[in-house]
Amino acid sequence: MLNKVVFHTARVLNHDLDAATLRFNFRGVGSSVGAYDEGRGEVDDLAAAWDEARRRVPGVPLLAAGFSFGAAMTLLLAARPESADGLPAALALLGVPPSIIQLPSRVPEGLLLAAVHGSEDQFTTPEPVREYLERWPGPTAFHVVEGTDHFFERRLPEATAFLSRSLASWLPGAVES
Repeated sequence: MLNKVVFHTARVLNHDLDAATLRFNFRGVGSSVGAYDEGRGEVDDLAAAWDEARRRVPGVPLLAAGFSFGAAMTLLLAARPESADGLPAALALLGVPPSIIQLPSRVPEGLLLAAVHGSEDQFTTPEPVREYLERWPGPTAFHVVEGTDHFFERRLPEATAFLSRSLASWLPGAVES
């Protein structure tokens, strides 16, 4: 929740798109209770966060953003058949890690996805992410931020600006400053 990538992404989406944002820690991270559950329980944590966001701001389209492990959990939750009726309007992902967690092969048709990746990401090169997005069954936008790592060191504003512009171009009524 306090990671600079998560914090800055939430701030940019809030400012640029006038989006309400909700940040949280997965189980066992920071002062959250519980222990790491190899992605199973963490997907449930994310589902609860999506429900809470909808409760706090009813009638507003949900935009789901995730960084690294959070990006993978976002994709796994979006792929759950029971999530089909409650999917976000769009996904904004940073540092998707297909080398660490197997990403779902089947996802709902038409779901919007914008993603950014560092050219020097120490966990996954951009190519597997690009290949994954080429098979995505909906509109995608992908940007490789040159000369930066998994944490978008010295280039985070470029990464979040790309996500903001992509989402603003897709979503009706989105306000981009």
